[in-house]
Amino acid sequence: MKKIWSPKYSNYFFIGFFVLISLLYNYHHILFYRPMSYHTYRQTDCLSITLNYYQNNNNLFQPQVNLKTAPSFTGKSAGECPILYYVVANLWKIFGHHEWIYRLLELIILFFGLFSLFKISQGVLKDQFWAILSPLFLFSSPILIYYGNNFLTDVPALSFCFIGWYFFYKYYYKKKIRYLVFLFLFFTIGMLIKITSGISFFVLFFVFLTEWLGLFKYKQGAIFNRRIKVLFLFVLSASLVAAWYLYAAWYNKVNQCHLFQTNIFPIWEIEYDKIITILRILFDLQFGNYFCPLGLFFVLGFFIVMLLNIKKQNKLLIVFSISVFVASVSGIILWFQAYDVHDYHLINYLLFIPITILGFLSFIKNHHASIFNSIKYKAVFLVITLICIYYGYGKIDARYHPYTQEASEYSVILSDQEVKFWLYVHWHYMFHEEALSRITPYLRSIGITKDDLVYAFPDESTNISLYLMNQNGFTNSGLINPDYPSRIIECKDNGAKYVILLDTNCLQDKGVKTLLNKKIGQFENIQIYDIFDNGRLNTNKISCGAEEVSSDNKYFIGKPDSVKFGNTGCRTNIKSYSGNYSVLLNKEHPFGFTTKFQKVKKDQLFFVTIWRYCSSDATAGLCVSTADAKEFYLFNSKSVIKDGNGWEKILLYFNVPENIDGKDISLYVWNQNSDQDVYFDNIEVNIY
Repeated sequence: MKKIWSPKYSNYFFIGFFVLISLLYNYHHILFYRPMSYHTYRQTDCLSITLNYYQNNNNLFQPQVNLKTAPSFTGKSAGECPILYYVVANLWKIFGHHEWIYRLLELIILFFGLFSLFKISQGVLKDQFWAILSPLFLFSSPILIYYGNNFLTDVPALSFCFIGWYFFYKYYYKKKIRYLVFLFLFFTIGMLIKITSGISFFVLFFVFLTEWLGLFKYKQGAIFNRRIKVLFLFVLSASLVAAWYLYAAWYNKVNQCHLFQTNIFPIWEIEYDKIITILRILFDLQFGNYFCPLGLFFVLGFFIVMLLNIKKQNKLLIVFSISVFVASVSGIILWFQAYDVHDYHLINYLLFIPITILGFLSFIKNHHASIFNSIKYKAVFLVITLICIYYGYGKIDARYHPYTQEASEYSVILSDQEVKFWLYVHWHYMFHEEALSRITPYLRSIGITKDDLVYAFPDESTNISLYLMNQNGFTNSGLINPDYPSRIIECKDNGAKYVILLDTNCLQDKGVKTLLNKKIGQFENIQIYDIFDNGRLNTNKISCGAEEVSSDNKYFIGKPDSVKFGNTGCRTNIKSYSGNYSVLLNKEHPFGFTTKFQKVKKDQLFFVTIWRYCSSDATAGLCVSTADAKEFYLFNSKSVIKDGNGWEKILLYFNVPENIDGKDISLYVWNQNSDQDVYFDNIEVNIY
């Protein structure tokens, strides 16, 4: 029996248990799923970058997505270092574009991460049962299971850090510099692909610094005996990571595209009510996705026992455990705003679990050997682990549950609220995204090429619809309550040839129905419209800033020059959206940019925008009316876009009704609140 449990055979036991648990989690089927379920948004972002590397042959330093955002319209944007995406893209070039290759690579990386934990535990504890069970206990975490064979970089980043810790363990006993080189290599890769994995780096640096300053001395002697070389490796690693994120910030600025965040979202930047809301989400939902409550209860109990017996602990392991705990709490505070929906941000804080278990078991081994070797206590921990694995199974099953199954078929571990949530998620996927994953051959059959720009709505994500269709183009990403007619025209003006309509309820909007009058195809619930070769969208464009005035100073000169806009008395150089001048509307000058359109025709579509700047909510906006306002009058002060510098775009669009066919209309901006100063600039009128 002792021979069977030798380290040699324990490797095979660990691999066998890992495979069996993976089969329980249905990995052999999930491996071939397209991006779906929770956070399809982020999954398709990662896949979109990978696809663009694969199709466009971009180099590593030119990440790009399918979404074409203004003003560059290149889709070039950077966040974490795209090493993983670039590697997968090159694997696709060898083996073909198969998403299962991506999932399989992530699963392989996860395996080596857990195997590294197994080897560390094996070396420290000298007990094969505890060595095998400890990493498998971690493998019950719902977020580790879900994202472990997914498309995000969080689990690979954590896994690379586990591998790095294995090389620290080797260095700790062998003191060979090559192990440190591998340690920093894997830590650096982890931080590059997900900055929150830097917990491991900072914990190790804390140990290094406190040892150098003489604050901590360890019984085993100096940990780092070549301090200058070690310091060089710390600096080199940090410099490489900092260099990438500085490059990413520069790359986003040059391409005027900021799809991916490269900063923090700290708790102190939001109001109290929002803090309470996120805290409730964390405690009611996210911590349940982090780990099984029973298992987490025991881990926290182990941590408390270690603190209560701090003088008896292996000093290095207790320093690691406390440091990881403090770093994890600090990380939650620094990225606090992300925890309303982004459960994957918690993944790198899973480091706390194996570090704490290892420290606790080491303490028990050294001071309570009878408990450590007891079959009874091992059986208890085995049962707890099996409960946690079942918990993880219930969570992963819910995330991939078939749409057709009833609420009663979900695992009993889920609350009624969770079941309702997953029912909605799977319903939404089935009726809004599933057809998109199969539509590409149909699009090619009706003449839409990969390079044709499309506008897919009402998709609010960056790349879900665009990636699944393998199309470049536009969505409603970043827009709050977008006006669909204006968005259609804006996308058309920016090069979109087709509209991919994902929800026919949008046709109830009269403006949408008017513009989408050339349907060229339908794939299940998805309708396709041509907006490029569409006579309804032939346009007469008029624009005017406050830069040029007529020689008699009565009119602003627009483009074309024949169009004049009145009320030049409100011209100012105090503030402008572009150029040097704008118009300032207040008590003295309540009206600006006034012009007249003569003998308008029935069913002409007017689309008017202007940029506004004000210090608070304004009742100033665009107005259009006939001479007798009872016949026709429209006013709008609601903004549709904000530029981040205080300027916001106001939109007014309308179809000319039959009752004013052949009559004149006046267009102007009006500040209804004369006590407030409001600036306007760059009016643009498109007549379709």
